[in-house]
Amino acid sequence: MAKRQSSRVEPSFQGKRPKREPVLNVKRKRTRKGRGLIGGLFYWGVVLSVWGVIGVGVVIGYFASRMPSASEWSVPDRAPNIKILASDGTLIANRGLTGGEALSIGEMSPFIPKAVIAIED
Repeated sequence: MAKRQSSRVEPSFQGKRPKREPVLNVKRKRTRKGRGLIGGLFYWGVVLSVWGVIGVGVVIGYFASRMPSASEWSVPDRAPNIKILASDGTLIANRGLTGGEALSIGEMSPFIPKAVIAIED
């Protein structure tokens, strides 16, 4: 009787792995896992930037939620009264809701018109 041949192909090494040849007197340099100094700085810079953007968004959202609606916004009233006095204590002007008389330029100190002009420039 003839033996029946198997259709299965058997590996040539028959279950044994081939041996590696030993490397003689060669020291392998251990490589660090990661990106190095520049890559690490870039990575942590991106991570901190993302957290910074999230933090700023949270702060803006918090203050936006505490603001009154736009229909409730109004211009505050002026202060009741401001008295402008000269160095000797005499009244120069009153400003505010209960203001006094208007002064002409001749009645004012010569420095007041110059100060207003300086502020405008």
